[in-house]
Amino acid sequence: MRIFLVGYMCSGKTTLGKYIAEKLNLSFIDLDEFIVEKENQSIDEIFDKRGEEEFRVLEHNYLKELSSLENVIIATGGGTPCFSNNMSLINNAGISIYLKTSIPVLIDRLLLMGDSRPLVKGKTRDELNEFVIPHFSSRELFYEKAEIKIICDDWNLKSLFSDFISELNLYNAK
Repeated sequence: MRIFLVGYMCSGKTTLGKYIAEKLNLSFIDLDEFIVEKENQSIDEIFDKRGEEEFRVLEHNYLKELSSLENVIIATGGGTPCFSNNMSLINNAGISIYLKTSIPVLIDRLLLMGDSRPLVKGKTRDELNEFVIPHFSSRELFYEKAEIKIICDDWNLKSLFSDFISELNLYNAK
């Protein structure tokens, strides 16, 4: 089993991914954390020193590397599906799940965690709204290519896990 979680930043890919992996006795890998470990630089440092374009090349190469692992849940970065034909790579390598989260919920979560996100670091609520609405819209086209969609506005992990299992069973029954 190989599952890829996709969605906008702060949609819950890492938190839910860790929870599901533990419940299903699978390995869990956060692609951004994997990149940080391999490159010995934070995502911020890679963006600042090498630029987003080079980061996206690294991201694609590491995604390909991880795509051969078995019994794993991989949380992708928010932009991963949108570059280098990564969504096709994801769909061909395993089961893709879009953690669909509304913009108001994303804004609230980004305000809590935003300083750890290079694209939104230091932005106010108004600035986040101006940035997130068009940015999310441009990315959602890629997220929607996922095979399974789970609404993640309500942050009850047990309920989300139940939704995840139900959707996975429906998917596997096809």
